[in-house]
Amino acid sequence: MLKILLIQKVEGLGKKGEIVQVKSGYAQNYLIPMKLGSIASQSDSKKNEEALETRKRELDVNTLKLDDSIKRLAKKRMSLHCKANEAGTLYAAVTQEQIRDALYETYGVKVPEGSIQSDAIKSVGLHPLRIIFKNKGEFRMKVRIFPLTTNVSRDK
Repeated sequence: MLKILLIQKVEGLGKKGEIVQVKSGYAQNYLIPMKLGSIASQSDSKKNEEALETRKRELDVNTLKLDDSIKRLAKKRMSLHCKANEAGTLYAAVTQEQIRDALYETYGVKVPEGSIQSDAIKSVGLHPLRIIFKNKGEFRMKVRIFPLTTNVSRDK
């Protein structure tokens, strides 16, 4: 068995920068010739341990930030102004990106891409949202869509 430092992500084996233990034939016949890994040295092992500790600390900090974000968003409402016709139908549906941007601008909370789930928002009014945070569950909030009024006077 050899310890290999992965240079690239290898499906089913590990991520870039990880040190994995594999059979010598697999390492010598596949990983090393394909430039997917190299034989790990003592310094690589120490660097890998330090990197893992750093990742763990960053994960802990991100988890605390996420908990704080969830607390700030709980039972909150958000509003957006969008162009709509007189019947209240929006000219363009509200996108997840618009909702994410509004959450950041309003509450300072960064929501990961793909975390917001809702039906297509195509009209003014109050609409429910589900925001799913990985490993932290989900919560619900509402967004109110207001028509963006553009008063254009036409004198002829």
